[in-house]
Amino acid sequence: KFAGTVDIVADIGDDRYVIDLKTSNAVHDSYHVQVAAYVFAYNLANPDCPATKAAILHVNSRTKKGYSFVEVDLEYHWKMFELCLKMFHHLYPDAQPKLIEYPNIFNLKDYENCNK
Repeated sequence: KFAGTVDIVADIGDDRYVIDLKTSNAVHDSYHVQVAAYVFAYNLANPDCPATKAAILHVNSRTKKGYSFVEVDLEYHWKMFELCLKMFHHLYPDAQPKLIEYPNIFNLKDYENCNK
């Protein structure tokens, strides 16, 4: 089991892409693994319209165009994710997600002194 948030699902040509938006200084290898996992989860939830490709949309002023669009090798990076997940469960067999409860309603006045 794992969780994450898909940033963008877009149809480009004949393909449905899951796209992860990144603003870091570089596109790290771990991003490819992350977006491959997103595609797997997205396709489980959307079997009638699965994503066939994945990409990282890297938005950063340091690139020549201000952005780069990097396609992900889904098969390879999904295998890497599975291996990492197996290792995690081996090392932490009793791991549980942290459950955080947020109030349904809160008053901004309660936070007005936070920046002082």
